[in-house]
Amino acid sequence: MTSIQQTTADRIRERIAARIAQNQIRSILPAALSTVPAANAPVPAAPLAPIIAANVWAPSLTPELGPVMPLTMVTYVQATFWDNSEKPQTYRCENTGKIRKRKGPYHKLSLDFWTVPPDRIVKAYSGKAFTRNIQLRHPAQFEVAVLDKNLKSGKITDEYYREIRSILMTCDLNNDFIGVIIDRDTWSYHPHQFVHVRWSDDRPMVDLYVNGDRMTIDTFHNDDLSESQQEKCVRFVAQFYPKV
Repeated sequence: MTSIQQTTADRIRERIAARIAQNQIRSILPAALSTVPAANAPVPAAPLAPIIAANVWAPSLTPELGPVMPLTMVTYVQATFWDNSEKPQTYRCENTGKIRKRKGPYHKLSLDFWTVPPDRIVKAYSGKAFTRNIQLRHPAQFEVAVLDKNLKSGKITDEYYREIRSILMTCDLNNDFIGVIIDRDTWSYHPHQFVHVRWSDDRPMVDLYVNGDRMTIDTFHNDDLSESQQEKCVRFVAQFYPKV
């Protein structure tokens, strides 16, 4: 055997010996250490980001914007029920002088919420954390003008739709009202936040639904309305302290 052939044979023997030694090492190592992933093996997916609730409340720069806070935070409520249905169906526009027809809902619910302890509320209208005027419609009108319309446009979700529908099924179609929480001067809905106005002894009772919780405002009265309030079509007012 020539020197060249001998050198080549030695290299082959060294490679075989190295492979045998490598296989022996792998056989005694734990599987997790000895297994080498294939080049095209799928990479494990990254952990999913935590799911955040749709309505995460934080104090707003203006109480006319944003969702209702968690009901457990509410310490004091002022509510007003308005009824404009007795007004003439037409009116004269102050800007043009033309006769116009009144449009839109005739009933409204105003809600003002505080989150500070009641003894820290110095003035009736100071420090509000939430205030909103809510348009009210009877169930059949609400279903067509708000619920079905906005489900079709995608402004409300299927889940929100089903939630309100479950309340509509319990309503008095001729007397009850439904209204949703939206930001002032916008049509930005806050999912899972709406009101159901029902009647007891000829007085309204308001069920406020916020993210699956419910608050019932049942202290409405009209025995001390001022003449100014009555002229503005205020029909009932309520001061309400949620039960702890």
